[in-house]
Amino acid sequence: MNKTRVLAAVFALLAACAYKLPEAEVLKIFARHSFKEHSPEKLSALLRGSGLAGLKLEDKYSEVVLSKRRVKKSPVKPAPSAGMLVGAKGGAYYLLRVFKGSPAEAAGLKDGDKLLAVNSSAPGSEEFFKALSGSQEFRIKAARRTKAGVSEFEAEVKAGEFSLPLVFGLYEPETSAAFVRIGLFFEDSAAIAAAGLGGLRRSGAKSVILDLRGNKGGSPEEAAALLKLFASKPGPVLAITSRHTGYTQVFAAEARGKLAGTRVAVLVDPATSMTGEVFAASLKEIAGAAVIGGKTAGSVSIQRTFALGEGRGLRLTVARLAPPSGSDLEGAGLAPDSPVDPATRNAWSSSPADALLKDPAYLRALEILKSKTP
Repeated sequence: MNKTRVLAAVFALLAACAYKLPEAEVLKIFARHSFKEHSPEKLSALLRGSGLAGLKLEDKYSEVVLSKRRVKKSPVKPAPSAGMLVGAKGGAYYLLRVFKGSPAEAAGLKDGDKLLAVNSSAPGSEEFFKALSGSQEFRIKAARRTKAGVSEFEAEVKAGEFSLPLVFGLYEPETSAAFVRIGLFFEDSAAIAAAGLGGLRRSGAKSVILDLRGNKGGSPEEAAALLKLFASKPGPVLAITSRHTGYTQVFAAEARGKLAGTRVAVLVDPATSMTGEVFAASLKEIAGAAVIGGKTAGSVSIQRTFALGEGRGLRLTVARLAPPSGSDLEGAGLAPDSPVDPATRNAWSSSPADALLKDPAYLRALEILKSKTP
């Protein structure tokens, strides 16, 4: 961003902060829409004394926004990746997952291929993993089991910028565990995850690891649809709570879920927020999931913006997301059952081939699931 744009943004912010809020309209909005009840007298005093800063004492998410302001999304350049994840078994290394549209798939590699060498480097060596990072072209020597037997082949993987999908899964045959990454609850994400889980169970998976690290939330409806699969009995799985019935909603399972009784672990970190952290809390309550990683963000409040006139709007909290128990995670977050020091950056901000091999939260989850009795 250049200096002109920075100054323009600063002036717009100052203009919004200096704007005198219409007291009568603000009081009406709070009375009709705020998540919790506020004293009109106190709000009036805060408005007259401190304006928007005073409102933030009542609702920290209160904000005056310019309705005509355009927000440009900065393009995010994907990290170099070959688009594959490596697993280990009995001292050997093989491909856990080769992603569609990736440089690895273009080279002809498939799930289950055993890695014999990378650029002549022995499996497991430092050079082996460095080459698999995908930042440079590399040559793989691999073996594949077919109906005719085991055949060896070589594949040249070209360098490329490949982003992993927001939802994906894989099967770890060494531990009989299914791993499902959910980066966001977007439209149809529950159906995608459910279909993947069905396929992974047919492959032999007896337990499930759901990775919600860095998940900023998304659709509560999608999260609830996935939670219903793990529900042990009919009843609530997730809720939107408010003092206003118009914002209140309870999502409930109508029957025992298809995956009820499955051993489950969920990975979270400080970047897990909104629907993501409530999903983890709900899964713990309805399915006994082990929560592993770092404490979640403690941000579960839902905001809406209401017109004030003159091209401005007032944003405030109208509801909060909650697990079936009604626990309020706002400001508190969800503490893990098994703490693992979170990485300094998002677990999937880059996607090296050995990401799971060196992932302490994932490895802890495997240990916990293995120790549980089915």
